[in-house]
Amino acid sequence: MRAYELHEDLKAWFGKGKQGGAGGGGWDAYDSSGNRIGKCGDTKGKSKPKCLSKSAAAKLRNADKDGDGKKDGKAGIARAVKRKRRQDPNKNRRGKAKNVSN
Repeated sequence: MRAYELHEDLKAWFGKGKQGGAGGGGWDAYDSSGNRIGKCGDTKGKSKPKCLSKSAAAKLRNADKDGDGKKDGKAGIARAVKRKRRQDPNKNRRGKAKNVSN
């Protein structure tokens, strides 16, 4: 049996410490209006965040779910945030995070 050495860095995956993932890599948290509110993570006194990668946010922003021929923009992200909060309403729930599809 061979042993392999693994070199991974979670800081590189979640961002380099700059504000927001779009400018500094990693994932961003969004509010129920579809606005980016900063880096992904839970903060005291705030509702449960919906975290999206830059590409996932772009897919939601550029989708046309209502079929009017226009891009959804922030409303697409806002729908995903509201769906997350409906399915996981207790901000202080302990345990594993619930994955809610976009």
